[in-house]
Amino acid sequence: MCIPGLSSERRAVLLRRLSLGFAISAFGNVIIGVAGQALSYLVQAYAANLLGDEDYGRYTVVFAWLDVLMVSAVIGFDRSVVRFVAIARGQDRWSEVYGALRVARRSVLVAGAVTTVVLVVAALLVPMDNGLANTFLIGALVLPAWAVFRVNSGALGGLKRVAHGRFLVSIARPATWFGVLWVATSVLELDRTGAMAMSAHVVTIALMVAVSWFVVARSVPRSDRCVEPDVSRSREWRRISAQFTVSSASRVLVNRADILIVGMAFGAAEAGVYAVASRLAQLLAFGLSASNSVVSPLVAEHAAAGNRREVQRAVYQSSLISTASAIVIGFVTLLASDFLLGIFGERFVDGRPIFVVLAVGQVVNALAGPVGIALNMGGHERTNSRILMVSLLIYAAVAVPAIIWFDVIGMAVVTAAIRVLRSLWMWWEVRRRMGVNSSVFVMGSKL
Repeated sequence: MCIPGLSSERRAVLLRRLSLGFAISAFGNVIIGVAGQALSYLVQAYAANLLGDEDYGRYTVVFAWLDVLMVSAVIGFDRSVVRFVAIARGQDRWSEVYGALRVARRSVLVAGAVTTVVLVVAALLVPMDNGLANTFLIGALVLPAWAVFRVNSGALGGLKRVAHGRFLVSIARPATWFGVLWVATSVLELDRTGAMAMSAHVVTIALMVAVSWFVVARSVPRSDRCVEPDVSRSREWRRISAQFTVSSASRVLVNRADILIVGMAFGAAEAGVYAVASRLAQLLAFGLSASNSVVSPLVAEHAAAGNRREVQRAVYQSSLISTASAIVIGFVTLLASDFLLGIFGERFVDGRPIFVVLAVGQVVNALAGPVGIALNMGGHERTNSRILMVSLLIYAAVAVPAIIWFDVIGMAVVTAAIRVLRSLWMWWEVRRRMGVNSSVFVMGSKL
């Protein structure tokens, strides 16, 4: 960072304070992440025991489809709004902050409504058992509200209220879902089905939208809360968000296609076992996810200002956190995997080999650092989209043969291998295009 008028000693002190601030913020997000992952895991285990293998599998399959279809509902604004708001806030242009939020919210509401209609029609026309069809029909209702919640959570990151957004996503949402599930089954005594669990999710997201909207409004300085939104850059925002849509679609498909393929090939119950093993492996990525929330607005600000040194510093600190957490959590979960999987039910212990394979991919992903964030927030979203699209094409070419020849474990191997390929390719592009080494293996002199 170059700050005119400051001595080299003063700049060094300021940089150390910035590093300390990053570490404190990231550590806070790690704590929230740990609590959130633990809570989510326990709530999912509660739901699995509550619903049983078949209905929990139905809920898991529909949720995976909703995660994929969410791409067409948020149309990239859940990620791009972090960049837009962070840059505008950094330059004290609050009317532009409001403008970006207005454009994002209205766009995702329309896109979410259209996606809901398409999903409802598909659920009525495609042959499937009644339990799965009902779960799909109820799940379709959540898409517009869920898209707004994702935008609000992203906006909190851009407003440097990362912990608030992480708390809502990681802790408040699963805790609320648990509460609604408990009331529905223990108080109202509703049938314990996948459709009921999805109805509880709809209620949960509706509550989260209201809370997140309030928190975003309170995160703007009081003196700037009544400014008129500036939407003059709406065309540019939509164009950039479209690039984020492509990358998000490819990323979500690679991350969720394995569950969907297993569900189509072997049924909902087997998909539930695979999904639980995948969820356990995802615990290794929570450090990367937590630090990404902090590093996103920093990379956007510093990359826009041309401060490559600060971009390097931010991604390196993120990489340290993601690598350390992945190694520690990986070791602990490997030792306790039978117990952790058994919480969901005895049958879910069969997913241990799947967990081991997927965990390897998550470790390599953590070692590479915040590569996707660096490309997207640094203005190279097209490169990120291209890498994800090519990865998806390779995935599509080998996934079906792998599951035919090697059963479910073949699906896990392909998923982990694609994740490794994608991470290493992105790492190379970040280094080549931005002059930044996003991994933990960087010389101290570079900082």
